[in-house]
Amino acid sequence: VEFCEKATAFLNVSSRNVVAVHCRGGKGRTGTFCSALMRWVKMFPNTHACKHYYARRRTLSRKSGADMMLLGGEGPEDEETES
Repeated sequence: VEFCEKATAFLNVSSRNVVAVHCRGGKGRTGTFCSALMRWVKMFPNTHACKHYYARRRTLSRKSGADMMLLGGEGPEDEETES
């Protein structure tokens, strides 16, 4: 919730502001935070739509065919947590 509140406040200051979120794989933590923010600002009607949009946009920007696996149903909640 704190991330979404702060990110929204920052984005609302200027249309030129952007929020960059990154983790090693770009699926688990990044996908969770990006999907949460999209839902927070009501970009989509439900969390499934947010996760699907994130997964689709993430894979469209990749050049490697191996990264297309995310479209097969993997979502942010499917990544194993690191110990």
